[in-house]
Amino acid sequence: MQSKILPPPLKPGDLVRVIAPSGALQEFKAFERSIGIWRSHGYQVEIFSKIDDR
Repeated sequence: MQSKILPPPLKPGDLVRVIAPSGALQEFKAFERSIGIWRSHGYQVEIFSKIDDR
């Protein structure tokens, strides 16, 4: 049986890239809150430029 190889956990200063692969963003207020949470944990957040395209 093969063991799983897991990446190291995220740490403050790491970059988190946000995309919307399932479609256009519909709940922008909730999205902004989640970005704030990631930033409050020290992560750099990069948002895909077309996050709200339809």
